[in-house]
Amino acid sequence: MKSGKAVGPDDIPVEVWKCLGEAAVEFLASLFNRVLESERMPEEWRRSVLVPIFKNKGDVQSCSNYRGIKLMSHTMKVWERVVEARLRKVVEICEQQYGFMPRKSTTDAIFALRILMEKYRDGQRELHCVFVDLEKAYDRVPREELWYCMRKSGVAEKYVRVVQDMYERSRTVVRCAVGQTEEFNVEVGLHQGLALSPFLFAIVMDQLSEEVRQESPWTMMFADDIVICSESREQVEENLERWRFALERRGMKVSRSKTEYMCVNEREGSGTVRLQGEEVKKVQEFKYLGSTVQSNGECGKEVKKRVQAGWNGWRKVSGVLCDQKISARIKGKVYRTVVRPAMLYGLETVSLRKRQESELEVAELKMLRFSLGVTRLDRIRNEYIRGTAHVGRLGDKVREARLRWFGHVQRRETWKEYPDTKENDAITFTQKAKNLKNALKVYDHLLSEYGADLQGHSLHLVEVASSIDKVHKGVKIANITGGAAGAVGVAAAVGGVLLAPLTAGASLAVAAVGVGVAAAGGVTGASAAITNKVHTNMDRKKVETILQEHCTHIGEIEKCVKIIGTNIEGLKKYNLSTLKGLDWKAVKMARIANNLGDSVGAIGAVSKSSGMIQGFSLGIDMYFSKEDSKQLKKGSEAKFAKQIRKISKHMQTCLDELMAFKTVINSEDMKLTTAEVN
Repeated sequence: MKSGKAVGPDDIPVEVWKCLGEAAVEFLASLFNRVLESERMPEEWRRSVLVPIFKNKGDVQSCSNYRGIKLMSHTMKVWERVVEARLRKVVEICEQQYGFMPRKSTTDAIFALRILMEKYRDGQRELHCVFVDLEKAYDRVPREELWYCMRKSGVAEKYVRVVQDMYERSRTVVRCAVGQTEEFNVEVGLHQGLALSPFLFAIVMDQLSEEVRQESPWTMMFADDIVICSESREQVEENLERWRFALERRGMKVSRSKTEYMCVNEREGSGTVRLQGEEVKKVQEFKYLGSTVQSNGECGKEVKKRVQAGWNGWRKVSGVLCDQKISARIKGKVYRTVVRPAMLYGLETVSLRKRQESELEVAELKMLRFSLGVTRLDRIRNEYIRGTAHVGRLGDKVREARLRWFGHVQRRETWKEYPDTKENDAITFTQKAKNLKNALKVYDHLLSEYGADLQGHSLHLVEVASSIDKVHKGVKIANITGGAAGAVGVAAAVGGVLLAPLTAGASLAVAAVGVGVAAAGGVTGASAAITNKVHTNMDRKKVETILQEHCTHIGEIEKCVKIIGTNIEGLKKYNLSTLKGLDWKAVKMARIANNLGDSVGAIGAVSKSSGMIQGFSLGIDMYFSKEDSKQLKKGSEAKFAKQIRKISKHMQTCLDELMAFKTVINSEDMKLTTAEVN
């Protein structure tokens, strides 16, 4: 249980038990064993305080637009978590339930719905979706129905009685702005705000919907948020009526005013859906689990919602972000913690255009400029603004989130327990082959996009180290890299492209780190730009910005490499001669996997390099006179320059490994094979 939570009537926070350590563990273990044996919990745990929280929609004076959260004893919440952990071991919830389930989140449900809608738009077919809303879902659950559903789900009778005891003789008071009511008994519904309640509600919904739900994604539930999809209006109307009957006969109630209907690729005269003779509200867009989905497939309104959410978060902490006494580093940390997550929510499931990505980045830069007290008239570049606040580009973070989600989707294949049949093995094999093909494409794209930047980072650091030690063009630079190299006429082969001899200044940087690897002619241009930027005095902000950008880029590539390695190893485990009905494209990818097996293993240097860079970034203050200072400590110049060169060398080694693998997958043999696969 997390710290900092509001306490219940007993005023004992969970931090008390955390501070007591082993003594608390022994005491709580003894207490919980007594509660389990006697099936009776302390009377103090039955009392609670109900706090109404506005839902931020509808009439503020209507009680129906408030959600009641109960503040109860923290000790009881710990006991609930113990019970919940044991119940989850014996109760199996259907795959259509995405709420409060392991390895599932709102993103899973949003992604599934968006993909389903996209497929039907591509096929120019109608898709009918009904978003069902339950009135006061938690408060309406009949307790007798709860006990019945628990028993039917296989919960032992002893634990049913333990949960029953949690709800017996429960009493609460309502706290609001004008004071506190008298205490009264609560005899219906689940306790909102407790750890066990979401899982108990999932058990109830699982049993109530057993006879009416369809396979995912035709039916998806996130707690009480239900989506019903079908190819015809008549079918979705029939399914909606079946759901209404199944829920309302057991004590739940479908809201007629908040249940909404949306049609994708609607034809003229398709009509609307009715529920017991009443027309269900028809919409062109719907806010599903916090993400706006549109019937026409556009995501413009979702982008505007993300921008608005970002500004709302920024205003909440503007007192900190606009305070001139607070350092830029702290402001950046607050921004990354509070504002940016609101802007990024759900974007890994959205296909953004360049214009929409630019819209997000423009809004972010406005927030950062306001926070740092900088205007456009100051003529300060966006890169410097981001570097000062230690905030990377939002577009890069969106791509990072997509890669993280991509890995999550691939790992989902290993979670499913397929029957041990040759047919299902063939399906899994084909899916892994497709995953490998997609990951290789993403890898090639990332190296093409970031290769020049990664090379530039390494060269830039060497220039900075050289300026600290006052290394000039005529000085022998063997002591920089531990090798001997000329400062003029350096030529490097990059992905099969021969670079022309560089200028003396640029050659010095290349020779200092060894023969470099870059993409799309990056070394010459990067070196020229670097030479113009570097001055005799070391700029700490530049170094920190370089390291941050490098970690962001290399992090995306590293995740992609791990996905490639996982799928290569997965394909090697199959015996193709025993599988039936294999797709020939999947067989081709299996051969590619065998050819790439040895090459991908050489990229272990990536994680090592990334860890070293992050460690150096965290400990950079030790080289300076004080935090956020640009002045090096006396006598630390040589150490700092040496460490920079070491980091640069690791960057270069990592990049060489990455580009070598890129060369392998772009070789003539591989191109021929992948062309056949595509």
